[in-house]
Amino acid sequence: MQTGGEVVVHELEQDRQFFSGRPKGLVQKEKQKVLQVLIDDLIDVQDRFGVQFKMPGRVTEQDIESLTTIKRFMNGGTAEVDEMKASLVKSVENEATVPSLMRSEGAFRVTHSTLEPQPEIFGVKVPVGPCAMTVDRARFENIEATVKLFQDAEVGSAIEFTIRPEVPVRFELLDDAT
Repeated sequence: MQTGGEVVVHELEQDRQFFSGRPKGLVQKEKQKVLQVLIDDLIDVQDRFGVQFKMPGRVTEQDIESLTTIKRFMNGGTAEVDEMKASLVKSVENEATVPSLMRSEGAFRVTHSTLEPQPEIFGVKVPVGPCAMTVDRARFENIEATVKLFQDAEVGSAIEFTIRPEVPVRFELLDDAT
């Protein structure tokens, strides 16, 4: 694109002009790159999850955060995470081993059949699932209190816990069979 030309984006479905403007050298080229990345990411999400987006009059911070999160799962990306909260159901099978596992620094993998709440882009809920978050090194917060809660709980009870990742968390989509 050259300076002096005019860019017009027309939305065909509603037969209306989305926007128009005149590029201004390098600044416009950078804006074009950002817009192209946004459009490419939206197309990737539409293709992967079978949703359709209609560009709103205004893109919100929540739209960008949701898109970033979804792309992180799609691309197997990582992110610094301060804490991860989860719950664990006490069972006959795990009641003897969980306390010692909680006391050791280790790797954790949390899987979900779907992300809840579902991320939303332009008012469209995106059904992301099944997925996993893996951290290779983390520690339980309030270890002894958490262990005591677990030990005192009845089989079938869920206890909530918090882990603190010490390395970036890895995000990934899982096959339905996983």
